[in-house]
Amino acid sequence: MAESGIISYYYTRTLFITQDVNSNGYYQYFVKRNGEYFVEECDDLIPVDKLTWKPLWGLTLDHPWQIILFKAWLKECGSF
Repeated sequence: MAESGIISYYYTRTLFITQDVNSNGYYQYFVKRNGEYFVEECDDLIPVDKLTWKPLWGLTLDHPWQIILFKAWLKECGSF
């Protein structure tokens, strides 16, 4: 499996509880806070540029798991 160089394939497959694309658009993943693991949820709505339809964060739609994981990280940091 190819990597974009930003987030490794290992993390996209081990942090997600939801391993396949699902119709409801929500994915569960593990997050570690203060040494304790929690299960969180993130949706698959990805902000895109209105003109190009490319994701705003510089990632490509070829790697949707990386985009969702990046969105989950932003959510954890409190900026999404």
